[in-house]
Amino acid sequence: DRRKIQSRQTELQNQQDIDLLDVQLQSAARARVRAEKTREMGLIDMVAYEKAQDDHTIKISELKHAREKAALEKDNLQIEAGNQQLLVDRQQLQVEDLRRQVALLTIRSPVDGLVARRDVAEQDAVTRGQALLGVVDLSAFEIEIQIPESYADEIGLDTAAVIKYDSIDYPGKVTRVSPEVTGSQVRGLVRFDGASPKGLKQNQAVSVRLLIDRRPNVLKVARGPFLEDGGGRQAYVLDGDLATLTPIQVGAVSIGEVEIVSGLEEGDRIIISDVTRFEKAETILIRR
Repeated sequence: DRRKIQSRQTELQNQQDIDLLDVQLQSAARARVRAEKTREMGLIDMVAYEKAQDDHTIKISELKHAREKAALEKDNLQIEAGNQQLLVDRQQLQVEDLRRQVALLTIRSPVDGLVARRDVAEQDAVTRGQALLGVVDLSAFEIEIQIPESYADEIGLDTAAVIKYDSIDYPGKVTRVSPEVTGSQVRGLVRFDGASPKGLKQNQAVSVRLLIDRRPNVLKVARGPFLEDGGGRQAYVLDGDLATLTPIQVGAVSIGEVEIVSGLEEGDRIIISDVTRFEKAETILIRR
């Protein structure tokens, strides 16, 4: 900005010099005209007449050079001001580049949340992909579940789930299933399919039920040891104090319920507890 002001001051001074020379030139021209008239009248000598002509010629030359000098100085000042602007632009680019480098050093979480843990200390050397911080997204809770190995093949991503919290069922879905089996169980993650319930906190226990298959309007009984004892092909049906071993056919099996395809009717009562002690007797007596 100072360079621009100096340029305008120099241009103004040059213009003032040009205007002054222009006035002096006009004065010299009038003096020459007067010298010519007085010369014709014989009132001045030849020396004074020639001096008036020389003064006029000198002022023409001075005015011409002053204008050329002003034009050159104006071009020079514009170049210098342009150079100063380029230096400013260059410095601004350096500042932006430093800001970009600083931004690359900023660690940004992919989600909004709170820092729950810090895995590295300040100024530690880290490698690509190393965990640095643990961020808890309070708007997107995930529930860790343990899936029995026998059901792992039937459960995949987006499998529907029902999450029970504070006696209310919330829809959810499976977001991850681990490929590893630990202790006959597979680790999985379930997320709320919608807004999370208010008041839910990290590490809080909830109940989750996975919906592997939907079969409405079917005959079903509670699941118990009888299913494994009878191989899913027979059950003891109660009739008063007698229980008769009856062939059955089961369909879909969940953790808590068993579908009965054939062998039983609605309203039948069966023994769902351990029946190995009955030794597959055809009929047994129930003592109350």
